[in-house]
Amino acid sequence: MEKVWAESKKFTITSEYETVFLKSNSKDYNSQEIGSFIGDPQHIYLTKCEKFVIMAGLEMVIYKLQKKTNTYERKAKTSENHYKVFENFWVNGIYQPEYYKNWKYYFHFEKGDGIYRMDLRTYKYELVSKSIVK
Repeated sequence: MEKVWAESKKFTITSEYETVFLKSNSKDYNSQEIGSFIGDPQHIYLTKCEKFVIMAGLEMVIYKLQKKTNTYERKAKTSENHYKVFENFWVNGIYQPEYYKNWKYYFHFEKGDGIYRMDLRTYKYELVSKSIVK
C-alpha cells in the first residue's frame, strides 16, 4: 500500500513497503525510486528548501535533488555529493526547527543518546542536546 510522506508544490514523496519514490507534481515527469530499505522506512522528510529528501529506517539516507535537463535524476550511491548513506543508524525522528528558516542546510535528528544537528553540505553532525532518559 502506498503511503504519502511529504508533499510540496513541486514534489510528492511516497513509499510502498521498503521502497521510497519521488514524484514530480508536473505531468511531464515519471515517478522514480530514491531509496530502498531493509524493512519499511520509519521517517521521511523533504527539507523546506526542497533540495534534500532525508529517509530513515535501519539506516539514514540523504538524497540530494538535482535538476538536470528537465528531469530529476538519481546520482549513483558512490557519489557522496548527491546520495549519502549512514548504515546501522537508527533514527527516532527528523525535523527542521522553525528558527532554521535562514539555515536551510541544517536539520535535526533524534538518535538514542540525544538530538543531533547535521549540515547537509558536509554531512557532519554534532550532538546538541543529550537525552535525559537512560
